[in-house]
Order: sequence, then C-alpha cells, then structure tokens
Amino acid sequence: MSDPLRVLVVEDSEEDCDLLLRELRRSGWTPEWERVETAAAMSRALGEREWDVVISDFRMPAFSAPAALELLQASGLDVPFLIVSGTVGEEAAVEALKSGADDFLLKQKLTRLASAVRRELREAANRRARRRAEAEKAEAERRLRHAQKLEAVGRLAGGIAHDFNNVLQAMLALVQLLRLGGPRHDLDERLAEMESHVRRGAQLTRQLLLFSRHEAPSRRRVDACGVLDGAGAILRRLIPATIDTRVERPAEAVAIEADPGQLEQVLMNLAINAADAMPEGGVLTLRLEQPDASRVVFTVADTGTGMSQEVLDHLFEPFFTTKGSGKGTGLGLSVVHGIVAEHGGSIEVDSAPGRGTTFRLTLPRCPSGAFAALPGEPAPRPVAPRAGARVLVAEDETGARASLLEILTLLGHRPCGVGSAEEAERLPADPGFDVLLTDLELPGVSGVDLAVRAARLWPGVRVILMSGYVEEEARTRAAATGAAFLQKPFDVAALERALAAALGGSEGA
Repeated sequence: MSDPLRVLVVEDSEEDCDLLLRELRRSGWTPEWERVETAAAMSRALGEREWDVVISDFRMPAFSAPAALELLQASGLDVPFLIVSGTVGEEAAVEALKSGADDFLLKQKLTRLASAVRRELREAANRRARRRAEAEKAEAERRLRHAQKLEAVGRLAGGIAHDFNNVLQAMLALVQLLRLGGPRHDLDERLAEMESHVRRGAQLTRQLLLFSRHEAPSRRRVDACGVLDGAGAILRRLIPATIDTRVERPAEAVAIEADPGQLEQVLMNLAINAADAMPEGGVLTLRLEQPDASRVVFTVADTGTGMSQEVLDHLFEPFFTTKGSGKGTGLGLSVVHGIVAEHGGSIEVDSAPGRGTTFRLTLPRCPSGAFAALPGEPAPRPVAPRAGARVLVAEDETGARASLLEILTLLGHRPCGVGSAEEAERLPADPGFDVLLTDLELPGVSGVDLAVRAARLWPGVRVILMSGYVEEEARTRAAATGAAFLQKPFDVAALERALAAALGGSEGA
C-alpha cells in the first residue's frame, strides 16, 4: 500500500511535472499534487492547503526557483523545498542551497528524488518534534514560574506582615506606655522612638514599591558624608543597645551623583540585616572611603554569624531570605542590588560562617571640585510661612485629615477638611482658599483633576499635592499640573516649607 504525499509542483512544463510524479509513484507514494507556474498561483496554493514538499524548476518564463523559495520563506511554512533543473550549473546550485533550498537535483537523474524527499520529510518531522518539545518545555517552565511566583507572593505577604507588625507593635507599646502614666521626663525620647518607627514603616513601603515598579532613581549631586550621617542617626534609634554602631567617614565633603533617599535605604537595609546577624550583640561599622579620584566606597561590616557559600550564591535573588517563613520579605538585598546597579555602581560581599559579613558598595564620584561648585542640599532652615492662610485639606483617610487639620491650626492657619473632590466642589466659592492641600488619589475625582478645577473655583489658589506613591511617579503627575509635591509620610518641617513656598514666604531648603 502506497503512502500519500502532498506535492506542490512549481513547473511550467506539464511533461516534466508528469516525470516527477511518475518517479514519486514508482518510489511508493500516491501524490496529491497541484502544478503552479506563477507567484500568484503559488501564493494561493500555499494558503489553501497544507503541503508535504515543494518541488520547483529553476527557471520558468514568469517565475523562478529563487523567487518561489523566497515566497515560501515569507509564508513562514516549514515545508521542504527541492529544486529540479536540467540546465543550471554548479555555481547557481550552490547559491540556491545557501539561500535555503534543501536539495538540488538534475532532471536527467531523478533516481535520487525519492531518497531526497524521504530525507527532507524526516528532517521536517524532526524539526516539528523539536518545536513541540520546546513549546512543551516553555509551557512547563511558565507553569513552574507561575507556581514559584504564587509561592513567592505568599512568602512576601508573610514577610510584610512580620515587618509591619514589628513596627506597629513598637508604636503600640510606646503609646500605651504613655497612656498608662509612664515617666514623663523621657517624653521627648519616646516621641523620637515613635518617629523612627514611622520612618521605618515608610521605608518598608518604599522598598516594596521600588521593587515592584523598578523606578529609576532621581539622582542629584549630594554629599556622601551627609547621607552616611543621616543613616547612622536613624540606625542608632533602631539598632539594639547591645550593638556598638560606628560611623567612620572623611572630614571633608564627598560629592556623588545619587538619589539620597535610595542610597540611605541601601545602607539601612544592609545595617538592619547586619543587626539581625548579631542577636547577642557585636559591632556594626558604616564606613565611607575614597580609594581614588573616581570612586567612593561605602562599607557596612558586622561581627555577626556570617553566611555560607550556598547563601552567598543566592543572596541577591528576589524573595530569598534566611529568616524563615513570615520573618522578612526577602526583598531587601535584591532592591539593594538594583539600586546600586542603577547608580552605575557595584557591590561585593565578603562573609563566612563565624567571621561576620562585609558589604562594599562602590559608586562613581563626581569630578574633582564639582561638589564645591554645586553643593548638595543643605539642612532645612527654619521657615516662617505667612500665618492665617485659608487651607483646604482634601484627604479621604479620616485620621490623616484630622491630624493635618490640627497641625495647620497650631501653625496659625485656617484649615477646612473634605474627604473627596465632590465635597470640595460643594464648598462656597467665596471667600475661597489660599492653598489646596490634596492627596493625589481621592475617591471618584483624583487630586490632579481637583487641582485643575480648583483654579476655576478659587482663582489664585496654590496647590500642594500629597502622595504615598513612589516619589518619581507622583512628582511627574504633580508637575503636569504645576503643583508642589509632598511625599508621604512628611513631617511638620516639610509641610511648613511647602506652605511657605506656596504663600510666598521663605522656602527653607
């Protein structure tokens, strides 16, 4: 019993086509065939049905084998293409094979046709099998990645809950200590502790958003010494007293191009991990060095438990953590690696079990003298915004709105609060407001849209947008309206500076 074979014959000679078909039948096939001799006819035939093989004459009055091969390749079909010719020389045959033809046969020697067809059918079947295997492998990998992603999300949720619950527990304990009538002489110290926990919670949120959105840093020329000092000051409030925290840096300013918030986040993540590795106490060292004129090196070193080579091999992978289920997000070091890379730097780790861990972050330094000409931001100066301003606060979070209203009253302003843009628009137009302080995201109409409408409702009103989003995205949206911007959470000093700028007073920093 013969096998069926679907053959598309590109040939202008019926007689030569019959010769090809006779040879195929003699070799055990039952050809299902069609003969074409133009590009249009071949294109139609390729679209109407599937073919096992294309056999083409080299040269025809209105068509050619090279043109037919190009048409087949453009169709994206994986069909063997054989050229059969009686006059073409060796050079043209070689060129055709280089272009993608599977074989080149002479019409005078068709005895090789059957073996060539069998070989190419076998090769095509192998290619299809490989593609199926690759597709199945890709699908299996996709499913594995999906399963790993779900598992990672579970670990992430547990880690976030753990970290935030630690922050909330510390805050709750301090608040209840004060309510229970604890010593009043250390009130300032207690408040400072509460502030540090709030900043830790804000840092955790920023870390999560930076990881998920991969935001590019907003770099500017800053003093690396100042960044190190700032991180050290916060760490002394967060790190247990059993750990000796040391900050070592040059006496003079060191200029780098960096996002100071992100760089501080890097140092904080490394330092807090270092503290976790010293449960019984130890020494934590934050150091800044200048090995040459083009680089600066931040070092975070501890005398803790150290890490094995297996841990080091996975250290910067997202969601990887050695802290156990529900005891950390596993985001910290992957975020650290990403931030350092975005700043054009590198990070090295030296660690072994029982001998502590040292991280070295190398970043580009600004050209010599650049910092003196373009200094980094100085410490905020006291500001004196004009008192008695009419301030509309649009904030849908009740607690946040109430706190802002109380703070603005204490600062000497006349605030009014609403929970949505719709509530704001129902307020009378006269006498109006001097400043609109609105959250970026409000229920219904957004804060951006409210800012646009406020200009019509209260001519001359100045707008300050607030947001808990990653800073760059929020700043971009605020800039589109010409409004000032406050990144949540912000302190009273930042609010005063924003109001001073809006009301025409000193801007402070």
